[in-house]
Amino acid sequence: MIDKNRLAEKCSTWNISLSPAQLDQLDHYAEILVSYNEKVNLTAITSPEGIEDRHFADSLLFAAQPEVQGKMVDVGTGAGFPGIVAKIYKPDLELTLMEPTGKRVEFLKPDRRGVRQGARRGSRPQSMA
Repeated sequence: MIDKNRLAEKCSTWNISLSPAQLDQLDHYAEILVSYNEKVNLTAITSPEGIEDRHFADSLLFAAQPEVQGKMVDVGTGAGFPGIVAKIYKPDLELTLMEPTGKRVEFLKPDRRGVRQGARRGSRPQSMA
């Protein structure tokens, strides 16, 4: 779906190196995103280059920051940006996704995407306190 070489080249200009396995995971994520988006409105951006630039590159620029380590909570994650991409880039990241919209939570389930993290149905920041 995405052009993995194009994404890798764009990321390399920011000193972000992606392994072939990470590129495959991102490609798989893009395929699932576009497919599920036909049933549930997750994002308006569904073209391969748009996903690469607006979702993946932006999320990877965030994930590449040294402060992004240990535990991360992505509040109001929507379609999983930047959290899922950060988890793909930094597999050791302990990620929790918070999304109050049930139909989006279904999309975020780990077995659907193959990326392990916690998805919390109906979670709001106040309920985590």
